[in-house]
Amino acid sequence: PDARPAAAGGPAAVLGRTLAGAAGEEEAAARRVAEVVASTSRLVRDSLPHCEQTPFETQSCLYTSTCDHDYVLSRVPGHERVVLAGGGSGHAFKMGPALGEMAAAAAL
Repeated sequence: PDARPAAAGGPAAVLGRTLAGAAGEEEAAARRVAEVVASTSRLVRDSLPHCEQTPFETQSCLYTSTCDHDYVLSRVPGHERVVLAGGGSGHAFKMGPALGEMAAAAAL
């Protein structure tokens, strides 16, 4: 279903950017998000002049990430019956079935 306002018409585009930060940095994050919205609007204005440059909607999506952006999938040392799976770096959702199979295999 198309969630854009009826007045929007035409196809929509989704543009985004990944920003790293730490817990407790909400004000800095809000400033960075505002900067991304402004720079994306300029990009659309300059590159796609026939498109509306003002976003219909903006969203922030929080996710965990490791320093090297690799997954963590391993048994917990000293707790052989515990498997840790995390650090999805914003794209583990598409790998869910494979990660689940690997976690189950590690648990057996």
